[in-house]
Amino acid sequence: MTDMNYSSRTLLEDDGCTEIHFGPYRLLPKRHQLLKHGQPVILGNRALTLLIALASRPGELLQKTELLDIAWPKLVVEECNLRTQIKTLRRTLGDDESFYIATAPGLGYRFVAPTWFERTPKALVKEPVVLGVYGCRHCRGAGRVPLFAQMGIQNR
Repeated sequence: MTDMNYSSRTLLEDDGCTEIHFGPYRLLPKRHQLLKHGQPVILGNRALTLLIALASRPGELLQKTELLDIAWPKLVVEECNLRTQIKTLRRTLGDDESFYIATAPGLGYRFVAPTWFERTPKALVKEPVVLGVYGCRHCRGAGRVPLFAQMGIQNR
């Protein structure tokens, strides 16, 4: 997945957010995947990018220009492309009555579904445990034979 540049208010940045839940759906932004009842939902890359942008900022109006920049970075495209992707999203989500995505005519779109975020705590990295030191002749402990090795020699 490519790194997406959302606004500084997105809930995905530096927050440990790994999953966004809404209705029967689970959105995994870092994996760039949408699941419904645990099963993958087939969705195009741009539509999924738009869904991640909208769902990561629930209730917030995202301007059409901002959404165009997110889905088509460094490209100039017509607004009809955005409308087509939103229509695809709504069809895939079964959102005929704008339960998930609301349109602000002339302005943009807003994710309006009840949403909750699941955060995964950062994994703790433990210090390595040194089980034994076998040094060279220049190191401390040089020339010593480990106890288990001594026992093996004695049993011959």
